[in-house]
Amino acid sequence: MQSSVGAGFSEIARRSGLSTMARKVEPRDVTRYVARQILNETGQLSEVARRLGLSSLDQAADLADLQWNTPRRGDAT
Repeated sequence: MQSSVGAGFSEIARRSGLSTMARKVEPRDVTRYVARQILNETGQLSEVARRLGLSSLDQAADLADLQWNTPRRGDAT
């Protein structure tokens, strides 16, 4: 079933012009786009995680292409 969903997505992306020979679009690209939109709209990484059903803020930051580091104990800020 997963294979047919993937093939269906690829067909839709190709027919819509999103996916070309030079640029392949995958389902994860759509999730990344939605994550960035949520972050832009709300400014809250926790909202990205909540809406996408993610269990960690690190996953949300990765999907939203947000580069973040928290200082480790003993590190100078």
